[in-house]
Amino acid sequence: MSLFRQQDTSTEAALWRELYGCGLRYCVHVPVLTKPRGVADVWRSKILAYKERDLDTDRRLREDGRTGVRAWGHEVPSVVRSL
Repeated sequence: MSLFRQQDTSTEAALWRELYGCGLRYCVHVPVLTKPRGVADVWRSKILAYKERDLDTDRRLREDGRTGVRAWGHEVPSVVRSL
């Protein structure tokens, strides 16, 4: 048995409390600082990724001489048919 404590020392506990107070988390097995994400952050990043994907798709279609059309499920079918 070692004379020195390897984990859960008072110094680590003080660091964890300080980080937690700043809204950060520290995992012992994966030493990476993370900031908890709320639902709004998740949706914001998803929507941004969708927009970037759509812009890339539009660019590729234009390069092929085509026009892209997006129809959402909540749109009236007659409006979609008119496109």
